[in-house]
Amino acid sequence: MTIAAVVQRTERQAFLLEDSGENPTLPHQLILKKVPKRVAKIAYRNWHYLGMNGFLSSINYGVYDYQAVFSGAISFGIPNAKNIRGLFEQKTQSDYLELTRLALSPSLRPNSESRVISVALKLIIKQFTNLKGVVSYADTEQNH
Repeated sequence: MTIAAVVQRTERQAFLLEDSGENPTLPHQLILKKVPKRVAKIAYRNWHYLGMNGFLSSINYGVYDYQAVFSGAISFGIPNAKNIRGLFEQKTQSDYLELTRLALSPSLRPNSESRVISVALKLIIKQFTNLKGVVSYADTEQNH
């Protein structure tokens, strides 16, 4: 069974991966595909409260709706922290990634953020087989 089939089954057909060979046909279906940083910046400029300020990344996925309209981005990079007690130190920092930014169009369905994170993590794990973890921070002043 391909990862696309697993994702479709577990996400109730909410996502299609670019290598699945299928086209999204329903409004709740989205597709994630790798994009250059300049494309991800468009999502952050339009839909993220920080805009493009302080935006660091090495892996970027674009989110596209069922009509192939760009609807957001999620980005990962080397953790900003050089060490986190009990997790990693500077010499083992490369075994981890940080979810550096996520922004989606307000036109997407509720809980799309959670679904995008889930699928993006599956893609990251597939690509980085030695990855030990992903660090993410929430801005409580933004009600995250």
